Amino acid sequence: MKTRSHKPTQQETILHHFATSTTSTAPTCTRSTDNNATTHNAMAGTTNNDQDSVSNTELKEIMLRMESNFTKQMDALKREVSDINKKVEKNKTDISDIITSVEDNVQETSNIVNNIIPELKAACDEQLAVLAKEAKLKELHDRKPNLLFYGVPQPADETAGDLVDKMRLIFRTDFGLTEETVDNIYFGAIHRLPRKNKPEGTAAPDPVIIRFCSMIDRDGILTQQRVRPFFKDRKPVMAYTDLPVSMKQQRSQLVQHAKTLRRNGNNTRIRTMGLDVILEYRDKHNRRGDWMRYTPNNP
Repeated sequence: MKTRSHKPTQQETILHHFATSTTSTAPTCTRSTDNNATTHNAMAGTTNNDQDSVSNTELKEIMLRMESNFTKQMDALKREVSDINKKVEKNKTDISDIITSVEDNVQETSNIVNNIIPELKAACDEQLAVLAKEAKLKELHDRKPNLLFYGVPQPADETAGDLVDKMRLIFRTDFGLTEETVDNIYFGAIHRLPRKNKPEGTAAPDPVIIRFCSMIDRDGILTQQRVRPFFKDRKPVMAYTDLPVSMKQQRSQLVQHAKTLRRNGNNTRIRTMGLDVILEYRDKHNRRGDWMRYTPNNP
């Protein structure tokens, strides 16, 4: 239940003032009362001061502990950051070293690709050319005692003995050698060379290769071929030196050009100069004239 607030009247206010004044005229009671109040207030103040002092001390200790913990955490954090910075710097150095090494390797590789390898390739190509030339010269020397004969009739049942007898007869009939000279010619080997890619049904016989035991006999055949008379009724057997495959191909091409030159009123000859095969020609009416070398652009 709520109590209504009482508003003092003017009379009550004057009486209260009077009572207060009367009380202040009693010295003994007043002092006693004042002393008790002062004592009570002093005791209360002491208690409050002690409580405030304890609270301040605890607060300072808490603050000091917090400050100490914070300082330790900051020091630890600084050490971690320092360690991280050191690791970062070390990684930067390692990465820089790796980049430098890669750049050096790239530069070295580029130098190898652009300079060393071409130089080595050029040196190898030059050495291979020298070796190929030496091998070709050796092959040419090994083939020198051989002669190839084209146009020798080839019966189906031909034997090695038949071929020897046939060639001795050809030496007399087509090359003009005496029977005594032919009987003194010795063969180291004689056989036919099957033609590669020979057209079916062709009547052209396979060439005969003979290895002579004497270079004198071999050169005598070539000499007789140059001086023998012209055959009007038939085409005689032709003798050619045996050459490495590449030189044979070169000579085969020159033979076709020689036919054209002869149709145009020239005499022709094909000979070897080292590892080269050349075609020479001159006017057939000028037997004392100089031989001129044939080239495709200057026939």
